[in-house]
Amino acid sequence: MKGRFLRLFITAIFVFSLIPVTLLQQVSPVNASTGWTKFTGNLSLNDKYVLDSCVIKDGTNNYKMWYTRLNFDMSPSELFSDMKGLNLGSVLTDLQTKNLDGFLNDLNVINTTTLWTTILGHVRTVIGYAESTDGKNWTVVNSNILGITGSFLNSVGFPSVVKALDGSYKMWYTSLVSTLNQTMLDSKLAKMANFDESIRRGAFDDLLNSTKTVINYTDTTAADGSSGWSTPTTALAPTGGVPGIF
Repeated sequence: MKGRFLRLFITAIFVFSLIPVTLLQQVSPVNASTGWTKFTGNLSLNDKYVLDSCVIKDGTNNYKMWYTRLNFDMSPSELFSDMKGLNLGSVLTDLQTKNLDGFLNDLNVINTTTLWTTILGHVRTVIGYAESTDGKNWTVVNSNILGITGSFLNSVGFPSVVKALDGSYKMWYTSLVSTLNQTMLDSKLAKMANFDESIRRGAFDDLLNSTKTVINYTDTTAADGSSGWSTPTTALAPTGGVPGIF
């Protein structure tokens, strides 16, 4: 169980730099029921690194999409080049071979300075907004309606939006919350390499409890739902000592 939580935490740090980043294109649908007609073309959305979407139909021939996308403050080539200095080889090998002890020991070799100044400092997820008249050809209206500034630890995404009877738009989305800093990360990774089980366990628990995800809520009365969002409030957050993933 601890091994699974640890892999989940490490994945949360590296996922946005390790996954293939591509333009949004058609996805093979699952046959949930009969009557679906598969679109044979590709969706036209002039934005890169789109991860998911929430679409509603708002009136006749008017589709609105809120989506998560990766935001880089550096070029992807610069990011991937800097990743070479993270010393991830032994860590990834341990994961592939399911060598938990080796994995915990080798976490200490990660170059956290590079990690902090590249991935955590220059890559995050934000929420964008686009419109379409047919649900296939999209125009990006605002590529950063939430999560405009900050680092990976300020990431937001996975929006769910509804339009209320009063015309306002209401959004629930996932937000990353963390008390982590580089000094803490250095300390905990070093302690994970300690052969004293109690020290290792304490570092593991502290690291897990430093970062979690919560569900935030915001709304706007803007006519198109692309701006004017209110200050977010936390709608749902995990409780207890084990971090939650929403």
